[in-house]
Amino acid sequence: MLRYIFLWDYRFITAKGRNGIYSVSTATEKPSLYHKKDAASPPAATVRLIFSVFLITMDLHHIGYIVKNADDPTSVQESLHLVASVTDPVQEAKICLYKNSQNELIELIQPLNEKSPVWNFLQKKGEGFHHTCYSASHHEMEKYVTENQLVKLMGPMSAQIFPGQQVAFFISRDRSLIEFLLG
Repeated sequence: MLRYIFLWDYRFITAKGRNGIYSVSTATEKPSLYHKKDAASPPAATVRLIFSVFLITMDLHHIGYIVKNADDPTSVQESLHLVASVTDPVQEAKICLYKNSQNELIELIQPLNEKSPVWNFLQKKGEGFHHTCYSASHHEMEKYVTENQLVKLMGPMSAQIFPGQQVAFFISRDRSLIEFLLG
C-alpha cells in the first residue's frame, strides 16, 4: 500500500514568501494561495502563512500504540489477529504485532518496567497512539530525515519483532514519532 507523507513547515511572516508564493489567513477565512504572477495579491498588512511541502512516498508498515496489556488488542481495535509476539530486552517491553481485517499491521507495545523508553508515555498520556512506521531503504530514510530535519532518537538497531531487520526512530518538528523499518 503506497502512502504519502506530508510534512508542513509553517512560517508566519509579513512579506512575500519564497518564489513569490504565499497565503493569507485570518481567523474568519480559509487560507488562500497566491503567486507573484497573479494580478490580485493580498495586502501587505495581512499576516501570511508560508508553507512548504515535502512529498516522499514510502510504504506504511504499521501503526504503534502504547498499551497496558499487549495481549489484549480490544483497547485499540476489535477483531485483530495476532501475527507475532516478543519480549524486547532493549526496549524492555512486550511487543505484539496484530493484523486487522484490512490487512494493516498494528503494533501494541507494553512497557515492562520503569526502565522502558515508553514507560513515561504510558504514565503521562495513558494508552494511545505512539508512532507511525514506514518501510524504507537506508537511502530513502536518509533523504526523508535530511529534507524534514528529523532528530534521531534511537537506531538503527535490531528489530526483535521483525527478525533480520533494523529499525530507527526519529522525531519531527511537530513532535511526531516516526519509525523506519530498514530492509
